[in-house]
Amino acid sequence: MSEEQMRAAAWDLVSNDIEIQQIACRTIKEYGGKAARVVLEVAHEWDEADQKRLLVANPGRGPAYDLVKAIRGVEAIDALAEFMCDSDPFFRVYIVYLLAGLVDPCIQDLMVKAYYDVDARVRVEAVSGLGNFGDQRSHDLIVGALNDPEDDVRLRAVREMRHMAGVEGVGILIQMLQDPSEQVVYKVISALRRLFAEEAIEPIIGLLNSEAIDIVENSIYALGKMGDPRAVEPIKRIVQSDAVGRTKMYALEALVELDPKSAAGIGASLLEHNERYIRYGAEEILDKPEQPETVQPLYQPAFEVLLEKLKSDVVSTQCDGVEALGKTRNPLAVKPLTDMLTYASDIPRLMDKLLNALALIGNEEAISILATFMYEGGKYAFRIAKCLADMGYEPGLEYLCNMMENDIEKAYLGTLVHIGRINHPRIIKLLVSMLEHPTSRIKVAAIYQLCESTDPTVEHMTQPFLQDPDYRIQTAALIALNERKIRQRMAEFRAQTG
Repeated sequence: MSEEQMRAAAWDLVSNDIEIQQIACRTIKEYGGKAARVVLEVAHEWDEADQKRLLVANPGRGPAYDLVKAIRGVEAIDALAEFMCDSDPFFRVYIVYLLAGLVDPCIQDLMVKAYYDVDARVRVEAVSGLGNFGDQRSHDLIVGALNDPEDDVRLRAVREMRHMAGVEGVGILIQMLQDPSEQVVYKVISALRRLFAEEAIEPIIGLLNSEAIDIVENSIYALGKMGDPRAVEPIKRIVQSDAVGRTKMYALEALVELDPKSAAGIGASLLEHNERYIRYGAEEILDKPEQPETVQPLYQPAFEVLLEKLKSDVVSTQCDGVEALGKTRNPLAVKPLTDMLTYASDIPRLMDKLLNALALIGNEEAISILATFMYEGGKYAFRIAKCLADMGYEPGLEYLCNMMENDIEKAYLGTLVHIGRINHPRIIKLLVSMLEHPTSRIKVAAIYQLCESTDPTVEHMTQPFLQDPDYRIQTAALIALNERKIRQRMAEFRAQTG
C-alpha cells in the first residue's frame, strides 16, 4: 500500500459515512505502525469538526476505539488529552473512555483530572481508568468514589473494588451493604462473593430477609459460592419454604454447593412438586456430574438422541450434544466425539466442549486421543496438556511443565486456570518462581493457583503479599487465602456431617 493510498484512507476516517470509516480503519490497522504514522501526519490537517466526527461517529468499540488502540503511544494520548476540556460532556466521556482503554502509565494523571469532572458519566469512566493501576493513589480515589452522590459512579467504584479492595477494603464494602441503591447493594454482594470475605457471611445472610427479590437471590447465589457452613441452615429454610419458584431454585443450587447430601434429600421431594418450573428446575440442578454425591441423572435423553445432535448444522446444538455426552461418561461416546475434533478445531467454543467431554469420560481411549492431539501442537496443545495432567497422565504433566518453563506468558494465557489443583511438586516449584515475575498479572495468577494446591507451605508463602503495595496483588492474595480457608472449613463440615 503506497503512502498516497494510506493518506486517502486517513481522510476516509473522517467521512460522514460510517461504513467508509470502518473500511479505512481496518485498512490502517492491517498496515500497522507505518499507516499509523501517516494517520498522525494527516490528523494535523483535520479541523476540529473532522476530529470530533471520527471520535463520536460510532460510540463504543467502533473505528475510533480501534484506531486509538492501533496508534497508541504518547502522541495519540496527547492528541486525545487536548479534548478533555471540551464543553460537550458527551465528548469528554468518550475521550476518557478511549484513554482508559489504552492502559498506559502516562494516562493516570489524566484519569485523576477526569475523576473530578462535574459530569457523572465522565467520573464513571475515570474510575474505570484508575482501576488499571494498583497504587495507593488510585486505590484511595476509588474508595472515595464509593461516596459519590451518583449511583452510577458508586456502581463502577464497587466493580473496581473487586480487584482493588485490598485488606482494608472488605470492611468498607460491608458498610456499602447499607447503600440506599438496590443496584449498588447487588453489586456489593457480588464483590464480596468474589473476595470470599469470611466477615461478610453474616451480613449477607441478613439480606435473605430483604424485600427486594433480586437482593435475596444474589445473596443466595453468593452464599452458595462462598461455601461457608454458616449458610447451610438459612439456605435449607428457603428451599423448604413457600418462596417463589425461581428463588427456591437459587436456594437448591446453593445447597448443592454447600451440602450435597442435604440437597439430594430435600431436592428429591421437589421432583413431585405441582409447579412444573420447580420440577424441571430441581431435575436439572440435581443432575450434576461434578457433584457425584447428588442424585445422579434423574432424567437423561436417549444416547442416540444425543448422537443426532452432533450431526446438526447449528453449533449451539452441537455444543449441547457434546456436553451431554460427556456427562454420560459413556465410553461409547469417545469415537463420535473424536470424529468431531478436526472439524471443531476452527470453532473454539465447540472444541472446548469436546475436550471437556473427553476429559470427563477419561478412559484409556480418551487419554490416548487427547495425547495425540497434544503432541501435534497447535493452539489447544497447552489446554490438552493440562487436562491430561489433571487426569494423572505423566507425559501430559511433562509437556505442561516444559511449556511453563519455556514460555510463561503463553502459559499464563493457556493453562494456568486450576493448574494448582494438580499438586505436583514440579508445578508448585514453577508457580513459586512466578511470584518473582515483574508482571503483576503473572504474579496474581501464580498466587491464585498456589492457593488451589494442598501444599501446606503455600499459605506461608502467600501471606506476605497481603502487604504488597500493588492493591491488585494484595487483593489476589486476600481472595486466594480466603478461598483456601473456606475450602478447608467445608471439607471439615462435610466430614462431620457424613
